[in-house]
Amino acid sequence: MFQTFLPRILPTVLGWCVFLQTGCTFPDPQEVKTAPSLSLQGRWRQDSGHVMFYDRRGQFLHRLEGDSGDPTGLMTIGTVRWRFWDGRNRAAFSYTRRGDTLILLRLADSALVRGGHAQWEDLGTPIGLPDTSLISCLTARSWVLLDSARHPDGSDIRVARTYYSR
Repeated sequence: MFQTFLPRILPTVLGWCVFLQTGCTFPDPQEVKTAPSLSLQGRWRQDSGHVMFYDRRGQFLHRLEGDSGDPTGLMTIGTVRWRFWDGRNRAAFSYTRRGDTLILLRLADSALVRGGHAQWEDLGTPIGLPDTSLISCLTARSWVLLDSARHPDGSDIRVARTYYSR
């Protein structure tokens, strides 16, 4: 029985293997190269970024290209704090790095107080929930940050990719 069953099932199994292999996409080798021993500390420019949207089943919906980074924008990363500012925006975060994973907590600053999102006595303290992001590529001169979030109503998933350089 096994000998008569194998010739009928073998082409089907091989066909599915070929189908699955051609349907898979492999990441660009640059995307998977990370060096946890490299430090994020220092000054960085945000060069560019984009956001991709997926439905609740994971089907691609659309891609939104971000503007190229503001040439006046600068991000400074220390041992536990992360600060960004440009002509319009300013933000401060505390962060923890575990390998390729970053856990960011927004810190209250004067801009948030003036906007009514924090109190003066909250300056420098974490507000909101932590955001977990992934370093998908890190070299001494550049890095790529991935961040994803589900819409509160569960309708779609946003995946942001941001490129930084020294």
